[in-house]
Amino acid sequence: MKQIFIVVCAFFLLISCESSQRKIPKVEATSDGYFDGMLYYHVSSNLNESKKVIVVNAHKKCEELKIPSQIKIDNNVFVVTKIDNGAFKGCSRLCKIIIPSSIEAIGNEAFQGCTSLRSVIIPNGVYYIGHSAFADCISLRKMILPKSVIEIGVSTFKGCSSLETIVIPPNAKWYKCGFEDCSSIKHIYCYYKNSISLIDNNTFSSNVYETAILHVPMGYKQNYLDTPSWWRFKNISEFDSSMELSFD
Repeated sequence: MKQIFIVVCAFFLLISCESSQRKIPKVEATSDGYFDGMLYYHVSSNLNESKKVIVVNAHKKCEELKIPSQIKIDNNVFVVTKIDNGAFKGCSRLCKIIIPSSIEAIGNEAFQGCTSLRSVIIPNGVYYIGHSAFADCISLRKMILPKSVIEIGVSTFKGCSSLETIVIPPNAKWYKCGFEDCSSIKHIYCYYKNSISLIDNNTFSSNVYETAILHVPMGYKQNYLDTPSWWRFKNISEFDSSMELSFD
């Protein structure tokens, strides 16, 4: 009986390993890098060292896309760690993208002008979002930034005219005009506590300061009222920042 159990376990372990290997897409070398049928990649360092790659370009006709966390080049497994500058820029058909937790940075203008993009989840692990990374994504309705994000570039979400809900993590530092021309914003959930990041007067559209609700951690409303630019919000409400937020 014990031998049968060992054989069964070994069989399922083999199946599991084979299944795991099949999930890693194999790419082909091209003049533009490596291609998996939808995405182009470049190796970001020496082939035999860190084994990391970046997404540099995408098929312009893609509509829904899942970026893999790993790819296989010549039987070597490489981790996908960055979305490069302009990688998806102008992909007007793209409506949904799934970004893996292996991604650490999203480059400048990475998704700029993806006018059909409605759904994007930025995973915990991303620490940098570049200048104009999601600018002019006019169909985007919510942006939940994970706690890992520490730097947000200039005009990162500028012109996202349908954006209604934003979640800002506790350690994010801003450049200028992050949400300029995003006039539909209704709710901003901000996790800053004692160290509230300074923003300039153009971070949000002028009407947003008048009509949107700024949700701040319980007990910290006065901190925001005492901080330049944040005090401009007419509607500041406190929420329990220890609870997981859920949005439809």
